[in-house]
Amino acid sequence: EPEKGDKAFLKVLDRATTFADKHGVLVIAAAGNEGLNFDQAKTFVSVPAQSARVLAVSATAPVGFALGATNFTRLASYSNFGKAIVDFAAPGGDAALPGDDLCTIAPITVPCFVFDFVLSPATLAPDNTGYFFAAGTSQATPHVAGVAALILAKHGGSGSMKPDQLKAALLQSSDDDGKPGFDAVYGHGFVNALKAWSEV
Repeated sequence: EPEKGDKAFLKVLDRATTFADKHGVLVIAAAGNEGLNFDQAKTFVSVPAQSARVLAVSATAPVGFALGATNFTRLASYSNFGKAIVDFAAPGGDAALPGDDLCTIAPITVPCFVFDFVLSPATLAPDNTGYFFAAGTSQATPHVAGVAALILAKHGGSGSMKPDQLKAALLQSSDDDGKPGFDAVYGHGFVNALKAWSEV
């Protein structure tokens, strides 16, 4: 049970995310990396994922992409899930492939499991920018935000859609993976950038 100070903090976050929504901002957040089923772990709270008017994102990943795996919609081993938290799913990477065997793709030779990660832009030092391999719901969340940006761009840019309209467009363009309809792993669906751009 959250203590008084925790409840006050959760209330402030709800006010902030509701304020953002009322002012035209769709807030998208990572569901978290504890591997918890939030439909069962009712004593836990993940914020801002469970804050008011926030879309929370679970992470998916293949196991053994460098070895030929093609299931990119498999729930990542660490991703939080449950109808109580997840709204959408997107690629987030995983390190579930056992062993340290090396694989080479193009000019890159690394342990095979690294190719199951997401290639992410980063600032490596104050003056250097580049890319690195990473995994987490924090890697999945920008995929959803990016698809939302594509939808906005197609419909006239920033301010062209209200948050509820943008959420509906994300839902319409997502793939209904897992159990039909809203489910614990994918929420409303696995985001699909091509469908978002070509159909919505």
